[in-house]
Amino acid sequence: MMKKLSGDVWSTSIFIPDNPEARSQKKFKFNSQIDALTYGWEITNEVLSVAHAIIDEIPDENKPD
Repeated sequence: MMKKLSGDVWSTSIFIPDNPEARSQKKFKFNSQIDALTYGWEITNEVLSVAHAIIDEIPDENKPD
């Protein structure tokens, strides 16, 4: 989906289908409007948060340099 904002600025969203098992562009539904870039960013942040939490629990003498 592309949407013109103001002036020459555009916003683009690529939605993840609610029913990817349909495996058909015509049968996909996008009611939840989950943006792929936003979803990927949020998942990446969550994985990094978990990784940092794990690293913070490693005693200093066992941490890599």
